[in-house]
Amino acid sequence: MTDIPEILRLLDREIWLVTAAAGDRRAGLIATFVNQASIVPEAPRMLIGIAKQHHTWQLIEASRAFTLQLLDESHLDWVWRFGLHSGRTLDKFEGLPALSPVAWMKCRVETSLDTGDRTIYVGEVTDAKLEKATPPLTMNFLLQRAPPERMRELRDGMTRDADELSRLIHDRILVFLRGADGRSFTTCTAGRRRCAPRGLAKITYTGGAIDPSGDRAAHRLR
Repeated sequence: MTDIPEILRLLDREIWLVTAAAGDRRAGLIATFVNQASIVPEAPRMLIGIAKQHHTWQLIEASRAFTLQLLDESHLDWVWRFGLHSGRTLDKFEGLPALSPVAWMKCRVETSLDTGDRTIYVGEVTDAKLEKATPPLTMNFLLQRAPPERMRELRDGMTRDADELSRLIHDRILVFLRGADGRSFTTCTAGRRRCAPRGLAKITYTGGAIDPSGDRAAHRLR
């Protein structure tokens, strides 16, 4: 387990600006959890992971849509603006010129998965354009060019996020409800949630203790 940070440092992920809008609200954040989710040319799909504490997550949940914008090294100011500040306290777009990304993709959420600390979205690409042929900005390039004060802000922000996300992961409760066939299961997270696996009446779980014996069991992830 001690090699995990060294393994992850071998990866050099592209940096994306993920934006979303709902009504008169708009938001955006910097993300590296962006991947191709289909190799079928007629059905392009993208996969992203967005942590739940972000304002952008709220707007993706509300609109069920997001836009991916691939950045290059000319967008360092955009990275600091959208990566180090919260959209709950300021309009990150205000005062900025129109963005000219390397490429952009508009996506409609097809499905999502709650993993406790974040939501994984699979989005159908509804429109896309390659704007220019410049190399995309990567995390290693960003870290090599970041001034000391930006590095301090980045480290402090990552520490705060890690503490919050750790709490969400460790507080997640999985409730497994065995179906009538004895094989199928439905998963519920902590809090009020209705589960209705086939062959089993609806049950409302409110976070209380559940008998671990028999057909129902609650397990806290550690």
